[in-house]
Amino acid sequence: MRDNLIKVGVAFGGPSPEYEISLSSGQNVCKEIPGDKYAVYPVHITNEGFFQISDRPSGNSMAAFSQPEIPAHKACRYLKNFDVIFNTVHGPYGEDGNFQGFLEVLGIPCTGSNTAASALAIDKMRARMVMKEHGIPVPESVYLNSPFDKIPFMPAVIKPNAQGSSVGVTIAKSPVELSNAIELAFSYGNIVIAEEYLEGQEITCSVLQRRNSKAEALPVTLIIPKNSEFFDIKAKYEIGASDEITPAPIPENSFRLAQELAVRCHEALGCSGVTRTDIFLMTDGSMKVIEINTLPGMTNTSLVPQAARHVGISFGQLLDIMIEGAL
Repeated sequence: MRDNLIKVGVAFGGPSPEYEISLSSGQNVCKEIPGDKYAVYPVHITNEGFFQISDRPSGNSMAAFSQPEIPAHKACRYLKNFDVIFNTVHGPYGEDGNFQGFLEVLGIPCTGSNTAASALAIDKMRARMVMKEHGIPVPESVYLNSPFDKIPFMPAVIKPNAQGSSVGVTIAKSPVELSNAIELAFSYGNIVIAEEYLEGQEITCSVLQRRNSKAEALPVTLIIPKNSEFFDIKAKYEIGASDEITPAPIPENSFRLAQELAVRCHEALGCSGVTRTDIFLMTDGSMKVIEINTLPGMTNTSLVPQAARHVGISFGQLLDIMIEGAL
């Protein structure tokens, strides 16, 4: 290994319902980071929050699993050996600002958004408050602090307030479905969101912010789930479970508006690196932003790498841009 290679710790796993998804992202990133520029060290975080840190560079994420499990406070001395951490720890802990804050205290650069932006973005209701303040259209929604709180509209989309990848999300169209949906959502946290059910097309737009540059929108993608009513966790991560068409075959003015909304969300919440904003294009041509994702998936079926390829950015080049942006 050349001494001048930049040492990258690729973090994946974590105490989250998205543990398995994170393993897939971490595996892909470890394999695809350009080896002529970076030395890759897999960093596995167990479901219990313990660290397994590879002591030698490897493009195989499994290299970390042979290392002893150590608590976070003991992992600090090893993490400080890295020039940068590539974060693929999805969901709570890795996406909500906790891991970012841990690394910021240690003075270790990390890909993606900082602690404040990450914590704000994963809190769906507070993120929407910020979006509304910036004139960004969002669905009508209410907080549920208890399973007995009233919901002013039906049908309704019920979701945990602070989960990603559509974990715990259900469309409820009857009282029985509503009761079951609320029970499921509360199993993931003590605050739940009920939002109006929208009819139309699901689209998404990724945003890439290079080092010392303004955020730029990538091509919009149209999402058509094959076996589910919306883009749920199976449609997102099972190969062939949805059709994802990039660039989206929608009117040009809608395409440009979606890109504009994605950039505005990225900037309004103070994000950096790569984000992906999910948007609903309704039958009357109007749009509403569902949410912004500060740590999009990096699996074989993930949307950001798909969109990047359509503007000539390979997966390896995308990872290079993200690492450069963190340094």
